[in-house]
This record gives sequence, structure tokens and C-alpha cells, in this order.
Amino acid sequence: MSGRHSATPPKASSSNELPVARIAVVVVTVMLVTLLGVGARAVFGGAGSCSGDTAVRVVVTPELAPVIEQAAKELNRREVALPEGCADFQVKEQTAAAMLQAVEDGEAELPELWIPDASAWLGELPKGDVPDDASVRKLAKSPVVLVGHKGAAEPATWLSALSSKSSIMLDPRSSSAGLGTLAAIHGESIAGKSTGTELAGWMVGAAQRTGSKKKLTEGTLFKRAGESTVTAPGYFPSTEQRYLQRIAADPDLPITAQVPKSGSVLLDYPLARLAGGGYGPAFAALGDYFGTAAGWQSLIDAGFRPPSGKAPKDSDGVADVIELGLVDAPGLDRLLRQWVTLSVRTRMLAVIDVSGSMAEAAGNKTRMQLATEAATESLAFMPDDAQVGVWAFSIGLGSGNRDYRELAPTRTLGSTSEGGSHRKKAEAAISRLSAIVGGGTGLYDSTLAAFRTAMASHDSARSNSIVVLTDGRNEDENGLSLAQLLDTLEREVDPARPLQIITIGMGPDADTKALKKIAAVSGGQSYTAEDPRDIGKILTSALLERVGWGLR
Repeated sequence: MSGRHSATPPKASSSNELPVARIAVVVVTVMLVTLLGVGARAVFGGAGSCSGDTAVRVVVTPELAPVIEQAAKELNRREVALPEGCADFQVKEQTAAAMLQAVEDGEAELPELWIPDASAWLGELPKGDVPDDASVRKLAKSPVVLVGHKGAAEPATWLSALSSKSSIMLDPRSSSAGLGTLAAIHGESIAGKSTGTELAGWMVGAAQRTGSKKKLTEGTLFKRAGESTVTAPGYFPSTEQRYLQRIAADPDLPITAQVPKSGSVLLDYPLARLAGGGYGPAFAALGDYFGTAAGWQSLIDAGFRPPSGKAPKDSDGVADVIELGLVDAPGLDRLLRQWVTLSVRTRMLAVIDVSGSMAEAAGNKTRMQLATEAATESLAFMPDDAQVGVWAFSIGLGSGNRDYRELAPTRTLGSTSEGGSHRKKAEAAISRLSAIVGGGTGLYDSTLAAFRTAMASHDSARSNSIVVLTDGRNEDENGLSLAQLLDTLEREVDPARPLQIITIGMGPDADTKALKKIAAVSGGQSYTAEDPRDIGKILTSALLERVGWGLR
């Protein structure tokens, strides 16, 4: 307990205090200590107020750890009495995601006090351990910002900034800046600043790019942001506090932090008591410390804002911002589950109807033109490591009187071979669909052939699916019946090798009942675009079917 029994009172918080007043305090203190001994020291929080040590474990997010460590030293010096002895504050820095994972894996117990960087993490605690409002105090705030090279253009919205090919999204499962960004983009969509299709399309690509790359850290991205504009990321998420710390360490670093006009999510650094009421005094003492001038200043010096979120005077960070909410715990959990599922790499075979009815007009375009545009747009959402194939079908279209024809095999979009990348080949295959429109709808035979082809090349490390798009009903009288198709699929579906059939009916003539049954056998979903002009939204929603995203 070295250093914990000092009788020296805390330094005055005002630099204008008169010397005479300081002398008076010292004289009175000396007299009390001399006359009253140990009892006087107890009045000033010294020896005698408690005995023995009771460990108070404090797990804190890394960027706040130096501030909390200093506060813990001060409180250990003053002594904080608990029912079982003096509080011995023991600080450990750990990200919220890492702590929650360690607890879930049984590798660690919950600490007495926890300070994550965002209140939303509290909702991820085991059921029964989520603290009530009286056991939580907000210590500071820091807005999530977009960091980029000084030459980066001012972003209009979060979505537009991170839709740039040079911008980099951080994984929201391990980065609170990434989580805040995801919440901000979601909030923009709810506010009508982006469409559900735009949001969903960005999320597909961003989740898969993040899941397929080696984990990037903010430290690495800060370094890259200061490089030449050719190699620097367009934007990446961080917090104002980390940005301020970075430029304080390297004032010549050519980076800037910006927030779109729509606002930002502010991380709020809650101090949460996770242990019983006996640790209440420790919780109160640590919270109260940051209500003092010394505690307040330590937060400002470290680049944080006060709990009000107002920017300190003369700050080099961003100005006061509109605060966007970080969604509630159930909404946050849903967003994260969607992201996790979408981060699994895709293997998809698109099977598109080119029967004669696809030439019918829908507004000022044909159904085929609308389908082609939607497929091209959806392809653009997918990262280079996604695997995509393209088939067309109508009665007798393929060789040997088959109802289907392969236009592009299922390969990795970023792979190259003679003639260029597979992405370009898939785009070219989609663009040729209008040129082969004609004939009847050979739906059932084509669906079974696509299912068997996809099963033969099933990749257990990917999300495997077939997307069947049609505007009609099966017209091949010499092929399978619906009952035969469903019976065959039911026998050949393998739960150990999941392969979803996602069906999309386009226009009023689509056989929606049959399409629903086909999808249901494989555990897939069926969609209908009664107005063919809605096919873009529906196709994007179909691509997100495996997470139940839906369109808002």
C-alpha cells in the first residue's frame, strides 16, 4: 500500500489562489495532524479510513486507459473505503469486443467496473449482467469522424464517402469507429438521405471486403493517410480523440478529420458497475473524480470532449456536430449479425429468363432491359473475391435441346484469364441477354440443372446460392413437372452442404406459388416484383435474403 497513506492534501485547482491562503491551509493541517494524530489524517482521506485491500478491477478501452490509470493512482493514494477494506483500483486496457469475447469463451470474469467506448456494448453483456441506469455514468464523448488526406473532398454523406473505391471501412465487430460509422450510414437511410437499395448494396460489398482482408488497424490507416494521395485511403473511420492524439504526436502529418453534414455518432465512454452494491463507493469515487478540475482537464488533455459532447475551446478537431443515435442494443445486435453473415464470401449462380415475354414493355423499357440493368448493378456491389456465374434459360436455348445455356462459369470476379477479368466477362454475359430473347419458359429443367451444377462445385467456406429470375410460368411440356422437381430437390438437398435457391418473379404473369415452393424446399426465399420496374430493389433484397435485411 505504498503511497496510499499520504496526509498531503490535493493541490488547489486554481492558479490564482493567494500564497497566504496556501500557507494557512498548511499551518492548519500541520496543527491538526500534531494535535489529533491519525484521526486528522482520516478526515483528509489518509490512513485510518479503511484497512486491507479489496481489488477493484477496471477494464477500460485502450484510448482512455492512460487517463483512468492516473485517476486510479490518485484514488488509491486517497483511499476509498469499501465494506471489506480499501479499494485497490487495478486497471487493464482492453477493447470492448475483446473483453466480451473473453467472457463468452470462459477465459475471463466480468470486472467490477467496465469502461467501454460506447454504451451500446453494455447491451452485449450476458443476460442478467446488464447494469441499470443508476450503475452507469458517462465520462466523456468523442465523435466518430472520417479521416483522410488533406486533399480529400468534403463528404456529403457517410455513405457517399465510404462508397469510394479508395475509402476503407473498419470491421464494426472489432472497431467502435466502424460500428459508429455503420450506425451513421443506417441512420442516414432511415432519414431518407439514401435508399434501402443503396445501403444494402454498399453493405454487401463492404462486409465482404472487410471479411476477406487482413484486419486493418487505425494505426496502419493513419500512417497510410499521410502518404502520397496515390496510395492514401480516400477516407477511413476513426474518432476525433484518436485523430487529435495522432496530429499532436506528428503535427506535420497531412491528414484531416471531417464529419458529413448529416451528423455523427458520438462514443460516450460509460463507466459501468458490474459488481454488487458493495462496490458502489468505488464506482462513485471514480465517477466523481472526473467531476473535479483535475479529472476534467485530464480528459480534455487526452483529446476527449465532456459528456455534453460540446467541442472544447480552441480544439483542433471537428466543430460541434449533430449527434446521431447509436441504435439500441437489439438494433445494434441485428446490424452486427447482418454484417457477420454478409462478410462470408459469396458463391452465386444467376439463372435469368430470356423467354419471349421478357421483350414486353414495362414503362419505357423492356422487362429484359430492366432485368439486365438490375443484374449489372447488383454485380457492381460484389467484391472481387465473390464468385459469380451467369446462365440464361428458355426452351431449347442450350445445346442438345436443353433449356439453359451457360454464359459465364462460376468463378472469382477478380480472377483473370485470357480476355480479361471474370468480372468483365460476367458483365459482358449480362449485356448479351437482350440479344437472345425468345422462346418459351423452361423453368423447371433449368432450375434442377443449376442446382446440380452448383452442388457439384459447392464451397463450404462460402455462402452458396442460386438466384432464379423469371417473368412467367413453366411452359416446357416435355420436361419436369413441378411435383417431380420438388421431389427431386427434396431428395438432393444436403443440410451439411447448404445451397439456397432464391426465386424472383417479375411482373403479373410470374407463377409465384410455384416459385415459393421451389425456394422453400432449399430453405431459400421467394420475391415478387409485380411492377417490373421494381426489379432493381427486389434483386438487391434477394441478395441480402440470407440475413433477412429486407428493404425499408
